Amino acid sequence: MSKQHTCPLILDGKPENNNIRKLEKINLASSYENKSKKLYDEAWVQNLIHNNPSLLPIEELEPAFFPLFPVCKELKTPAGYLDNLFVSEGGYLTLVECKLWKNPEARREVIGQALDYAKEFSKWQYEDLSRAITRSTGKSGNFLYEVISREIPGVDEAIFVDSVNRNLRRGRFLILIVGDGIREGVETISGFLQKHAGINFTFGLVELGFFKVPGVEQYIIQPRILARTYIIERLIIKAEGLDLKVETEEIINKDAAKTSQRMILSEEHFYEELSKYDQLSIKSLKQFIEEIKELDISPVFGNSSLNLRWMPDDNLKMNFGSINKKGFVNTSPANWAPAKIGKIDIGHQYQEQLANIIAGAYVRKHKNPNHWEVHKNNQRIKLADFLTDTSRLITVILAIQKEIESALS
Repeated sequence: MSKQHTCPLILDGKPENNNIRKLEKINLASSYENKSKKLYDEAWVQNLIHNNPSLLPIEELEPAFFPLFPVCKELKTPAGYLDNLFVSEGGYLTLVECKLWKNPEARREVIGQALDYAKEFSKWQYEDLSRAITRSTGKSGNFLYEVISREIPGVDEAIFVDSVNRNLRRGRFLILIVGDGIREGVETISGFLQKHAGINFTFGLVELGFFKVPGVEQYIIQPRILARTYIIERLIIKAEGLDLKVETEEIINKDAAKTSQRMILSEEHFYEELSKYDQLSIKSLKQFIEEIKELDISPVFGNSSLNLRWMPDDNLKMNFGSINKKGFVNTSPANWAPAKIGKIDIGHQYQEQLANIIAGAYVRKHKNPNHWEVHKNNQRIKLADFLTDTSRLITVILAIQKEIESALS
């Protein structure tokens, strides 16, 4: 059975006042069916997210596409009119279809329709996309680049165009189905995705819950990710509950749950960018990541960096290093969790012990104790230095974990 949005409550004043108001759930699908009272329809949702792209939980779905910049609505393609098109600074395209799920036309067809858009996009080059945007917006010139340059001055036009072209050629898209009251079974979705497994896309199913605050013209919008996929070289899609998981054939055959190789596009993008600066360290980094998973440290790939995150409890996140795409490691985040529990000295201990592993390294002691970090040659350490002796590094991390756990107990 599909999960439902529970209705949020408003507590007025102090808890002992016991003054709780229930928000009014707005059912967009019902308003669609009632033509005489159609206040909210698919066009309303379409305009809403175009003007407020932050409503979409892109950073949680796929950081490589974050932040979204709106390009146009109703983009004409050979497969039909795409509701919304967004682009990121890195030239990644997000294709959005807005559907009210009780609309009879918004059942299985909408998923197949969205994937058909991606299929058509993968045949295009930058010039084809630019012409389509011009037809839809009436704005000539390189409007797609203008969207980015207006928001982020200084973006190199040639690099941006090359990035979009590369993503078009490889079929690197984020396809989002956005609506209210989504109830489609994941088995159906999985079937559609399997047919389009040749396109290197990421898929997301996002439900928006709409609630009205009683007595005032104020609304609360609650986004919720119902399903997502991960990108891997060989796509095999499995439906498990509301989660769509993609794994390699080798992993499924070996049933290697502990060494799952699921890859999101941010991970693929990170290694691709890192290879431009430090190709030789990539193999060592991947091996190190597999090793520290035994320590419950997870690689978290963001828009521009890889963080080595450990959560000793539900309320504390520790980062043993932030690795950027140019191959430099910022170790100062390792101070933040210890500082939060009043044990900044544990973070400094990590900096000192890490510096002792790396020849020529030292701790740069900033006046702000949270910003202490390991440097070498008057700059942050390089990834190759960080991984110079992973056995000793793991020993240091284990010691720091024990210190944190002891402080929390």
